[in-house]
Order: sequence, then structure tokens, then C-alpha cells
Amino acid sequence: MTKNCIKICLENLLANLKKYPQDKKSIWRCLQGIGKNHPWLILPLVPSLLSQHPFFDTPETDPEDPAYACVLIAVLNAAKGCPTLKTLFDEKLIRHYHYLRDTIPQFVPDLSEVLGEAGHGTSNTASTSTGAEIKADGSNGRILLKELIGKLKNSTNLNPTMQLQLHKLILKDLKVSLLLRMGLED
Repeated sequence: MTKNCIKICLENLLANLKKYPQDKKSIWRCLQGIGKNHPWLILPLVPSLLSQHPFFDTPETDPEDPAYACVLIAVLNAAKGCPTLKTLFDEKLIRHYHYLRDTIPQFVPDLSEVLGEAGHGTSNTASTSTGAEIKADGSNGRILLKELIGKLKNSTNLNPTMQLQLHKLILKDLKVSLLLRMGLED
């Protein structure tokens, strides 16, 4: 495998996606494997794949665009095996990572260690299993509830096994929130 081979493979998979949009999940699975197995070959392609420019701020791409999601799946899976990639991630990409991690977690790996997000809370906060952060003072309870409801609504696109896993994580998050609130009142 070479960098050019990876680029040709990605371009052909994206062309296939345009021709057969109903095959997006199998294409995502292919790109997931390419990212996992060839992270160091994807590294030099990232600026061109994500249309990053060193001087100009490029417009934000819609993370729901299947072609962009394909590229992100390959890049994010590569980031798991190549921590150097995180230096190329801007705020937009990190936001898109969290969105894809919430909507298609079976294709996007957990990069909290790579991104340095693990353990960033203080003693007054707790990170939930679905990525939300709960403040002990309960000030963001409405925000957390809206986030969890949104995740439940998006779970209709998942297969039954993934729906069950997501529902279990959401229940766990609610329990953590409740325990934090009860801990404050004691």
C-alpha cells in the first residue's frame, strides 16, 4: 500500500457512493478498515481530504453529507492508530467527530484519549458515557436532558443492538446526573 493507492481507493469509494447511495454503510465499513489498517498512509492525505488550507479559513462542511462522513470515518479511524493526526484537527472537525460519534458510533472510534479529553473535568463535574458533561450544581440539567432526548430521536436510524446499547448509556448518564445532584444535597 502507498499513499497514492489509498487516495485512489478513497476516490473510487466516493464515486461508488455517488452512484449507489444505498450502499453507504458498507462503504463506511470499508473506510473504517482503511483508516484502522493504514493510519500513517492517511496522515499526509488529511489536508487535501478535509480541504484544509494553511492560511484561509474554509467553510464548514455539513457532517451529514455522506461523502464528507466517509472521509471523516477514514480520518478518525486513522487517528486512533496515529496520534499525530490530532494536530491537524480544528474545532470544526472535533465538533464533527462528536456528532458522528453520537450518530454512528459503530463506525467512529472513541478518541477521547487521543484528543486529551479524558479526565478534563474538575471535582464538580462528571463526564457521561455519551460524552456529555454534568455539573454538580445541576445548572446544565436542561441541556443534558435535551442532548439525551436528541440522541434517543437519532437512535431510530440504528440497528436494534446499537439502539439497546445507546439506551443503556443514556440511562447510565441519567443515574450519574441524579447521583451528582443527590451528593450536593447531602
